[in-house]
Amino acid sequence: MRFVIVTHAVLGKENNHYFAYAPYVREMNVWTKFTDTVLVVAPVEKGKKTAIQIDFEHPDIAFIPVPSINTTTFTGLLRTIFEIPVIAFKIFM
Repeated sequence: MRFVIVTHAVLGKENNHYFAYAPYVREMNVWTKFTDTVLVVAPVEKGKKTAIQIDFEHPDIAFIPVPSINTTTFTGLLRTIFEIPVIAFKIFM
């Protein structure tokens, strides 16, 4: 079974390892124990892992980076309007 996670939570990437907020990742790791493959569609930023972040754990996991959504400023809202079709296309593919 393939499990797809579509989230707005920003993931970190360092040396081909993806990580995020530890409680969130622990919950995802519990869900993915019962699946064959995992696909995560989320915004990704390069950076160093902090003390409250852990790696995703699954033998067959793939990540599809999408632009982050920002509706708190006018320019962010305009940018998001133009990026929504790109995000939707990546989700459906």
